[in-house]
Amino acid sequence: RRLFARSRAVRARGVVMVGKVTADTSQSCSQLPAIMGLSPWSSQNEVLATISAARDGEPRPWVPRPAQKETMDWGSALEPAIAQEALARLRLDGTLGIQRAVIHPELPLQASLDGIAYGTGEPWRTGNGVFVFPAKEGASSVHLQGEGPLEIKLTSATPEDEIPLWRGPLQLQGQMMCMDAGWGALAVLYSGRGFEMRIYIFEEDPATQEAITAAVYEMEQHLESGEPFPVTAPDDGPVAYPVVQQTDTKILPEEAAQIVNDLADAKATISSMEKIVKTTTAALMDIMGNHEYAATEGWQIQWPMRKVHAKPTEIKPEVFAHEVRAKSLKLKPMEDVKGVPL
Repeated sequence: RRLFARSRAVRARGVVMVGKVTADTSQSCSQLPAIMGLSPWSSQNEVLATISAARDGEPRPWVPRPAQKETMDWGSALEPAIAQEALARLRLDGTLGIQRAVIHPELPLQASLDGIAYGTGEPWRTGNGVFVFPAKEGASSVHLQGEGPLEIKLTSATPEDEIPLWRGPLQLQGQMMCMDAGWGALAVLYSGRGFEMRIYIFEEDPATQEAITAAVYEMEQHLESGEPFPVTAPDDGPVAYPVVQQTDTKILPEEAAQIVNDLADAKATISSMEKIVKTTTAALMDIMGNHEYAATEGWQIQWPMRKVHAKPTEIKPEVFAHEVRAKSLKLKPMEDVKGVPL
């Protein structure tokens, strides 16, 4: 089946890529790494909070920082060139600038497509900057048959032979599910050491798509119940529980006592080690004086000059007075606590 009118996109000029077109009230393929708990940048609770806010008619809980926004803007600006080059290298026609979401017929899942490539049935193997990932064990090629999603990424990472699931493969599998496509291509422009484009071709993978289905349904259950996911990191705590609603003291279960003791010990160790680092550093600086290098048995010590590069004046956005939940816990021995509200 053909989702969009076919147009030749290879080396096309004046193509304008479209940003997010999926509804904020729905789960989207770009969120799948976070929905599945595999994203290094976002958590399940952040997705939960973002979609919940949209469904409640509230503004997004977070907006990109200025530095993040500029990175995103450059990615959007370069997407047409990357997409056109990817189609040319794959010797395929395609459509770019797709202006509406592709909605899965059954799952509460939508996809924003960077492009659609029109396969010719040609088989591709790994080589010359193209890496193929057949679903069938032992297979070495992928036949590009019919329509497939084309996903574009720009990253400062160094080139990878096997790309992490969160850098596009999960998103691509979700797009295949929404399109009912048998394959998809992920074109990544790496800028970690110069510029290098790599194209990753994936077949639809039943096991991965089953995991996506389970994760999407689980997220939907949390959206309906309002129950947060387990907190995975201190930064995730204020997302899961953003507001203090109960001021009485919660008596923790017995098994939590060891967790508290471990936290107290770790904080004390860090504080003690930081003091040792500061005092020993100061002592060595005093001994070295104006020397850049010093040596003792088994060690070379360097106290170098550090270049400070010129930077333009940074204009920071205005911050209004408000309250947010802290990302750390305060511990106090019970004998020092007075007037505990039980």
